[in-house]
Amino acid sequence: MVQKLKAELCEDWLQDRAERWGPTKRDDNTPPSWTGTITTKVGSAFHYITCPGHLDGKPCVGSWSRKDRHTAAVGLHCTYGGWVTWDSDKIINSQLSEEVGTAPLQRLRRLWAEHVLQQSTTTGAQKGHHDLAGIWDQAVMDKVHEMLNKVTAQKSKRATEKLMGQGSGGWSGVNENGIVLKRDPGSRTVGNYKDRCDLEPGGIWQRGDVDVWTVWNGWSCLASRDGRWRPAYHLEVILCLWMTVVDYGSTRAAYRDRQADWLRATEWLWVNTPPDVPRRCLEVFKSDTTEMIKREIQRMKSLRPGEYVADDISTSAQRYKCFQDRAGEVIAYHSVGEGLETPRGLVATWAMCVLNDLIDYERDVLCGETNNFVRGLTSSQQVVDAAAWILEAVCWAMDNRDNDLTNAILGTAALYLVTWRYNGPKMARYESISIREKRPGTPPEMEDIANIIRPTAAEIRGDRSYGELFTKAKERVQALYSGCTCRTHPEGHDAWQLFAQAMDDGGNDGVEEQLHVALVALNNGANAGDVNTECGVDLLTYECFVRFLDPDSGLVTRVHYRSGNIERGNTVTE
Repeated sequence: MVQKLKAELCEDWLQDRAERWGPTKRDDNTPPSWTGTITTKVGSAFHYITCPGHLDGKPCVGSWSRKDRHTAAVGLHCTYGGWVTWDSDKIINSQLSEEVGTAPLQRLRRLWAEHVLQQSTTTGAQKGHHDLAGIWDQAVMDKVHEMLNKVTAQKSKRATEKLMGQGSGGWSGVNENGIVLKRDPGSRTVGNYKDRCDLEPGGIWQRGDVDVWTVWNGWSCLASRDGRWRPAYHLEVILCLWMTVVDYGSTRAAYRDRQADWLRATEWLWVNTPPDVPRRCLEVFKSDTTEMIKREIQRMKSLRPGEYVADDISTSAQRYKCFQDRAGEVIAYHSVGEGLETPRGLVATWAMCVLNDLIDYERDVLCGETNNFVRGLTSSQQVVDAAAWILEAVCWAMDNRDNDLTNAILGTAALYLVTWRYNGPKMARYESISIREKRPGTPPEMEDIANIIRPTAAEIRGDRSYGELFTKAKERVQALYSGCTCRTHPEGHDAWQLFAQAMDDGGNDGVEEQLHVALVALNNGANAGDVNTECGVDLLTYECFVRFLDPDSGLVTRVHYRSGNIERGNTVTE
């Protein structure tokens, strides 16, 4: 397994660890981006570095962007490693260059590395032996497993007592009182082995792994576009899996199975981290996970939560620790290439955490999870205020033509509605209570976000309703993400329709399993260089945006906490 992982995901000629692989700021007044790292201006247009400016005598108009399709010129456009032909409505032809061949992932990753190294002072571009210096040593990994084994043994001895929280609601995720919980398939297999997780590069996944695969690989597929071609992209996702072991291991057996290939791989990578993973990436993984373990130990020492009190997020220092407990630096770096020390990184992590906390607004109280950025707001309308600022964050990103940030926010919203564990479609069973006429405010815990987003968000001072904010955002998101541009649909393109059906049905396990299989197919197609898979991801993203944030029927109108349920919560189902 290790040899396959190294062969497919590592560059064996690298000796020194780079500081970072991007993102790079272009000279077109847009923020730094992964796309900007691999494009260059030729004349008046930007082209990908793999484009010579023409194909078979036909001139290339410039780099292709689905988000700019409404103003794109008809003709030949370059992608990273290929070309598309645009007829003002559809992509009528797409192809990879002969140089990329049948293995675009490996070739394009190497071209990215060589391009960045040529422009920097980083050395190590020749082949040679190098040591694999790890983020942690094996003793730390073993200690975490010892901690997890200890707490699960304690739970088995006191099965009748209230313990850490409602880890899941089993396969269906709905209890006898109609409460929609997170769910755990247990010994059953989501997707009935129809998924093709085994096609994921690196060789660590098997058919039937889609429930675990979706947590990080699914998120990254929804939240990333050109970033997937950079060195260490797939290694970063594998590193993320260990953070989920820390987070989920105490309540879910699958995350304690050290014989699983994916868990063996993430442990190996933490202990033997190749130089493909840049220094900045190592730093954020180590700092976030250190805080996660610290807090997990604290939670395990307090197995019987009493009255629910959300964590204090009244200062930036306290918020930072809560962000770290949520892998905040990691998710910002992976999605937008910057940490929480920058405005983009902070907005990205804040938005991605808040979207999680909106869907878990009821469930976090039931299970005693106190790190919830919505519950921690000083506000009488926490959901309205949080959701309104999500809309403003999306608009701020679009104002700046910050596609990486826009994808990160909206892709994360999609993940929480799509992924099996979060059981989003069944939450459509809850009564919706319109928030269209609600007037959002700015709780003090969100002032730092408000100060970044202004002047775009200055309107949110109470003079505009949530419905007006949503209408403005929806029109712009629809223009970027909605509308099919495929002449031939790739496998998985129907993911958005499967999701819509599951929501309309108030949950449909069979359809949701098909949805997971479709998401894996879209990701596999993207890894293979099929540009049409972006259309499938975008359509799913747009459908999820509406179903999450619509003021009359979205999830934000249904996450009402029922105060009598806390006595029936705080139990472990495993």
